[in-house]
Amino acid sequence: MASAEGLDEEVLELLRLGRDADAATRVLGAYGGELRAYLAHVLRDATAADDAFSECAEQVWRSIGSFRAASSVRAWTYGVAWHAATRTMRDPFRRRGRALESAELARLVDRARTETPIYLKTGTKDALDELRASLDPQDRALLTLRLDRRLSWAEVAVALAEGDDGAGPTTEAALRKRRRRRHESNSTPITNMYSTSPSWAVQYKTVISGCGPGPFTP
Repeated sequence: MASAEGLDEEVLELLRLGRDADAATRVLGAYGGELRAYLAHVLRDATAADDAFSECAEQVWRSIGSFRAASSVRAWTYGVAWHAATRTMRDPFRRRGRALESAELARLVDRARTETPIYLKTGTKDALDELRASLDPQDRALLTLRLDRRLSWAEVAVALAEGDDGAGPTTEAALRKRRRRRHESNSTPITNMYSTSPSWAVQYKTVISGCGPGPFTP
């Protein structure tokens, strides 16, 4: 797979040539699997995640021409995914049973589903799972983007920008403030995580809560 920077340049060149479908194919081929897994983390329901992923893929296919180099392609696609998640949460059955608009798009969605199976724990949970379960969808999204996907705060601000419901922080400062408040209100699962998985707990405190720079790009 090309580097993130190389993919950004390739997508911008395809868009410059008017090859939007090729650009969307490259983006979904590169990030489809991780977007589907991200939606499963956020929504905590495999069926809802699949519905949201289908909508996300469709929106990427339709609106890739609106991508600009002000952000990375990856952050932009996570923004599309977050908007799809919020719409699915508001109306879980809105796209149930609807066909995708092209055979190529359907192929890309099926490929992501095949290559990235969704596993949601239903039995004993470790401290990190307990923490995820205690968070609301937006905080689960933030946790996944920072801790699992290693997005910078600037990229997370793009990925969690206000959707069509007009809700959600849109700046790095707002995200950090929100995270600090949630960190303080989730002391029990975080304490449990320190005892069972100290390395995860330290990363959570320094990276997710905004209490420190963290081990990767702040």
